[in-house]
Amino acid sequence: AKNAGDLSNLKVLLDGRDVSSSVGRDPEGRIVVPTKGLRDGAHTVDVTVGTSNIFSRSVRSSWDFVVDTAQPKVALRSPATPDVAAKSIEFAGTTEAGAAVSLAWKGGERDATAGADGAWTAAAELPEGATDVTLKVVDRAGNVTTQSRRFRVDTTAPKLAVAKLPARLIDTDAPLIR
Repeated sequence: AKNAGDLSNLKVLLDGRDVSSSVGRDPEGRIVVPTKGLRDGAHTVDVTVGTSNIFSRSVRSSWDFVVDTAQPKVALRSPATPDVAAKSIEFAGTTEAGAAVSLAWKGGERDATAGADGAWTAAAELPEGATDVTLKVVDRAGNVTTQSRRFRVDTTAPKLAVAKLPARLIDTDAPLIR
């Protein structure tokens, strides 16, 4: 509370442990609960403040929060190989639900958001030849994972040249072409 005065009547529990003696105030007078060293996962803060004057009463508030310091895991499922035969490519993968996914390469970029199941897709047009694509994932806590992969787009069919046809091609059902 901005009008927090005397903190001696304040009781603060963090995950059931009394941290009242470590509570302080920021320059604007708000109560600051120490969180250094908390492990990743769910946590609960319970705050109770009371007065003992003529208007004796107490107020209690509780809230939950999650600490997330881990980089999001990401798996690129498609394309399955770095060699592709089309310029239009559907990138697909999985990561944390709600994470922002971006693909970037020289000359373009695409963005996607992972669904509730963590799945995401993004269609892209890559240029012919080798292209480095950077996949960046940012989870809701702001943690970032970046991966780079090189894809080779080859839409040109190989040329086939027959050097010499046999003289009697029509007379056989198993011609030998050299």
